[in-house]
Amino acid sequence: MPRGEGAQQGEVAVCSLSSRELVEPLSALPGVSLAGTLMTANLGIEELLRTLARRPAVRGLVVCGRDSPRFLAGQSLLALFRDGVDLERRSIIGAAGYLPLLRSVPLHEVERLRARVEVVDARGECDPLVVGEIVQKLRARLRAAPRPVPDGRTAPGDGPCGPVPGFRRLRTGGRRVGLSQVLDGFVVISLDRRARRIVLRHYDNDLTPRHEMTGVRAESMLLGLLRAGVITDPAHAGYLGSELTKAETALRLGLPYVQDLPLRAPGRPGNAMLPVYEREEPQP
Repeated sequence: MPRGEGAQQGEVAVCSLSSRELVEPLSALPGVSLAGTLMTANLGIEELLRTLARRPAVRGLVVCGRDSPRFLAGQSLLALFRDGVDLERRSIIGAAGYLPLLRSVPLHEVERLRARVEVVDARGECDPLVVGEIVQKLRARLRAAPRPVPDGRTAPGDGPCGPVPGFRRLRTGGRRVGLSQVLDGFVVISLDRRARRIVLRHYDNDLTPRHEMTGVRAESMLLGLLRAGVITDPAHAGYLGSELTKAETALRLGLPYVQDLPLRAPGRPGNAMLPVYEREEPQP
């Protein structure tokens, strides 16, 4: 559930299903703590449940927007809060969505959320003003009802990067060998803004040109390098994938791009002086 944070801590969350355009206006509604989409009846619902578990103040959920006729995430979410989960199969009872399985959330946490959160079915409603009225009616009911007593347990995965049960935890980091050890020469990535292309050039150590590639998508360019055998080391492939993605983002958003430096918004500190290896194509 990608989230748009509300301007205040409210009692209500809003799920707009596949209607992405509703997230921003819904997140600004009074009393709305967060708003987001829901695309799938499995991983998407799991992420939504983890988000609600991290927000104990949220006691209401409005489900609105367009439900995907293929994945039926909204129907499955409502079935979950209505009927629960099959303990043996870990499937949502009564769900018609595609693979409505909850493999990585504890079932006791699901039951806690079912007891705490009141869900309103407003599927098909795409008018933020109407959804706002539904939110206010739900807020009034929640304020009139007694608050549930916390059981003292902490939800698994507290915080945005908490561990998720069922996965083997991996550590970040590693050692990347020097470029000269896995590739004869070096690679320079720049932007041709006039042609709206990313430019990658491979040189020998004596500056002899070896390969050139232009493109607009980082993924296709990296795949082309791998197919041609220019890149063979996984760590170096990761480095080039990261740099090409930065270049693609800079090209799309009109940001300055400097190889090996983080992207910065125009005017942010660090843009006043570019390093000597800045190779962005000059503007006409």
